[in-house]
Amino acid sequence: MEYSDFDLDIERRGEGRYLARVLDSLGMQATHEFTLPFSSLELDNFLLRMGHARGAVRRLESPQTQIAKQMGGRLFDAVVVGPIATAFASSLKEARTAEKGLRIRLRLTHAPELCDIPWEFLYDRGRNKFLGLSRETPIVRFLELPDSPRPLIVKPPLAALVMISSPSDYQQLDVEKEWNQLAEALRELAEAGYLTVDRLPVATLGQLRRQLSEGEYHIFHYVGHAGFMEDVQDGALVLTDEKGRGRVVGGQDLGVLLGDHPSLRLVVLNACEGARAGKADPFAGCAQSLVQQGIPAVIAMQFEISDGAAIAFSHEFYDALAAGLPVDAALVEARKAIFAGDTQIEWGTPVLHMRTEDGRVFDVAEPSNRRQLKEMWVKASNSLDTQRWSEAVDALRALLALDPGARDPTRGSAGDLLARALRQKEKAALPPPPGMRPRQSTAPH
Repeated sequence: MEYSDFDLDIERRGEGRYLARVLDSLGMQATHEFTLPFSSLELDNFLLRMGHARGAVRRLESPQTQIAKQMGGRLFDAVVVGPIATAFASSLKEARTAEKGLRIRLRLTHAPELCDIPWEFLYDRGRNKFLGLSRETPIVRFLELPDSPRPLIVKPPLAALVMISSPSDYQQLDVEKEWNQLAEALRELAEAGYLTVDRLPVATLGQLRRQLSEGEYHIFHYVGHAGFMEDVQDGALVLTDEKGRGRVVGGQDLGVLLGDHPSLRLVVLNACEGARAGKADPFAGCAQSLVQQGIPAVIAMQFEISDGAAIAFSHEFYDALAAGLPVDAALVEARKAIFAGDTQIEWGTPVLHMRTEDGRVFDVAEPSNRRQLKEMWVKASNSLDTQRWSEAVDALRALLALDPGARDPTRGSAGDLLARALRQKEKAALPPPPGMRPRQSTAPH
């Protein structure tokens, strides 16, 4: 999907008052002054409840979902109103006419205290829809910097470097469990040749520098502790020192290493509070600092994320990214995968900070085997639909020879389809019962 941009700039106008401005969205401009529709206490309570909403949620309308709708709806109604609402509706209509999506780019540089608000839960009551759960309307925290990076042309596989940090003097993580879950989530992509995953043997800053200097990586994926350093108003990750104890590394310091590698275009921070921002500096918070240091896109978790949600996120996000989707569209697919699981409210946990204009951090060249798979699926599907069983058997066997685990989202596994086609082929080859005329096939030959 291609996107038009709905740039919404928000600046502080006084104590508790803000000005929302649409910046030339499809030729439209609009302004509206608003106040936050909830108190600091209400916001704190909401963040607390969302941060602990990690249990199984199978009900269609869980209490957490209702709370998210209420807060997200109040926020939407406060900001997207009057001229802003008119510009949004017109922009969305025009984007649909052009068969495009409408990327919502939040610009909070002039109101950094609003970075703490979970905008990802914006809810349009009129359409009964969370904007961030639709690929049509992805939500991005956009940081405008002088030089917007162009997509990096990548011939698969994408290369990811994983750091899992569990210092001896902090609450211990099950490092092997974390690694095994991530590796399993990405196994299919790795086996298909779309992604390679390397793990740092130790989570030290020195080991990270050496690994980056020895190989070319496109993605840095961190799992571990994080926090916000109030004294310097910066986010931080907790790495380890040479003795295995915790070493607090600020986003700016980490950016010195990561930002000096042109191939590194994406950072994923799977850490509690990794997306939290300060009250005065728009680049405070680890994610914002990394973007300022030159990383085109950073995804950080604004709440602690459960194992199930983290697995769903990693599998769907990297799969969509390897397929060539813009990073914001790929994140929407990951959100929907989390929503479809048992912990549906956690889809709002990932936050995307981005400085690239169109969301394309990579220009992924499609590998030849993926093109072959697509062509084979088309051939097999046509043969199945027209009941040409012999052709279907041949096409499915060729498909399985290229990808033994081939599976179509709507039809199911190629192995099951092959078994069905073989049964139908054998059935069609049987002579008709005595006294019955053969049925005349209307299928083309």
